[in-house]
Amino acid sequence: MSILAELKRRHVFRVAAAYVVGAWVAIQVAATVAPLLAMPDWVARLVVLLAILGFPVALCLAWIYDIGAKGVERTIAVDAPAPAATALVARVGPVASLAVLPLDEINAGVDDPLADGLTEALITDLARATDLKVISRSSVVRFRHSSESPRAIAQALGVDALVTGSVRRSGTRIRISVELTDPASERVLWADRFDREIEDVLRLQDEIARAIAREVQAHTGPSAPHLSTPQRRRVVPEVYLLDLKGRRMMESRTEEGFRAALLCFQQALDRDPTYGTSYLGVARAHNMLANYGIEAPAQAHPRARTAIERALELGADEAESQGELAQMRWQFDFDWEGADQGYQRALALAPRNARLWYWRGTMLAVGGCFDAALEALGRSEELDPLSPIVPANRGWVYYFARRYPEAVAALREVLALHPDLAPAHWFLGMTRVAQGNYVGAIESYSSAIERTGRISRLLGYLGHAYGRAGHHDEAEALLQELQQRARESYVPPYFRALVLAGLDRRELALSELELAFEHRDSMLRDSFVDASFDRLRDESRFQRLIANLHLPYQGPSSVP
Repeated sequence: MSILAELKRRHVFRVAAAYVVGAWVAIQVAATVAPLLAMPDWVARLVVLLAILGFPVALCLAWIYDIGAKGVERTIAVDAPAPAATALVARVGPVASLAVLPLDEINAGVDDPLADGLTEALITDLARATDLKVISRSSVVRFRHSSESPRAIAQALGVDALVTGSVRRSGTRIRISVELTDPASERVLWADRFDREIEDVLRLQDEIARAIAREVQAHTGPSAPHLSTPQRRRVVPEVYLLDLKGRRMMESRTEEGFRAALLCFQQALDRDPTYGTSYLGVARAHNMLANYGIEAPAQAHPRARTAIERALELGADEAESQGELAQMRWQFDFDWEGADQGYQRALALAPRNARLWYWRGTMLAVGGCFDAALEALGRSEELDPLSPIVPANRGWVYYFARRYPEAVAALREVLALHPDLAPAHWFLGMTRVAQGNYVGAIESYSSAIERTGRISRLLGYLGHAYGRAGHHDEAEALLQELQQRARESYVPPYFRALVLAGLDRRELALSELELAFEHRDSMLRDSFVDASFDRLRDESRFQRLIANLHLPYQGPSSVP
């Protein structure tokens, strides 16, 4: 960077101009006021002298310090990193697996999402390397500010290298320090420091990911183009931070969180309509709202599709975008073959993306391909070893496959470690109903409701259990509650069908399932394998409904 550019970056010219104007005003005031107050002549001369002497002092202070979000801060140095920071301590050989631990925030605001966003970005970029196992963020996040040794963390995550670092933001300037550590010896193998304007953060992400990939000798050829030839544009800092905030809001998995995330994404797009990543966020938020039975698919699906198509046009993360589009195809379009092809395209771009493997496994499970589903979930768990939802979903697949003892064992194992995981209680309740353990099922569903509130999905399954147990009054009460909710807001018909099936009101249950098909209810995909509807499988209406789902699979012999 030239000296003129550096002077401009440090606002020296701006300070100089402001100082000259201020000094001139002070001199004029002194020259006017001094005679009026009968002050000695030397007073005015002193003001002039001080103004002159103060000028270089002001310029030096402008060079050294800046006024940022935290007040007066030392200006971050220009891009040239310190020699000690870039020194390669010891060349590391091929590394098969690594974890990027949450980057520490230095001098960041409480709500600053920058460090988390950069951590996730590095994980996502490195996951594109075909020969490098990179642990998902949901597993590494628990080691934020951890006092555990690198060796212990690496053993818990099953990796042979750790990436740690810190992020400091001062105004529009950011500094990222990164280290690659050998957990066995706890030696720093490589370290570097990167200083940039925040508008270059996307390019910086790629630069850091490529630097790490080089050091671990990860594959950076044609199969990993984002590591070898990144083409990232500059971003508006406010837009980038709004997008990160939206993604953080999504993690709550609540209606409030999804709505807040949508607001952040929309605010980002209002400021920059070409920011494709926020369109991806919009699509994901609408998909989740429909998936959770909060937003009607007829509303959510078109909004999500428009957003994801725009994201792809604008060059947003292609692997994530293709994965989101694939999810829409099987959940709302019932286009299973198209969805599977989409997942394969996405995984070809990011073969170590835990989220993509998880959703492909979920799709295969509801399509009746249980062995393939378990294999895909196994790949996801390998990349996200500490996530409780992946092993919980393994129990869910065992339930669909009618392997009830294995389902119970898997879910109890999860709950022993994560007793507040509501989906595990829910899946266990489904399994217990299938086993005829209605008391245990009611207990499991009630435990899930205690942790999530009275969401419609769980009320439907609880009502089903009450009906199967012969507690018709309780089941009827829950059916009435769901019907009342449906008059006030959207409630998937699938949930009412569950209660009616539990009460063995087959015709009414089938009518609700047919209505669910008209609504493109994403839960309907489960009906092919969900034991809750086994009493309806011989009905011609049910068989026509399943045929309309256009499943490309024959289905397992274990499904009645």
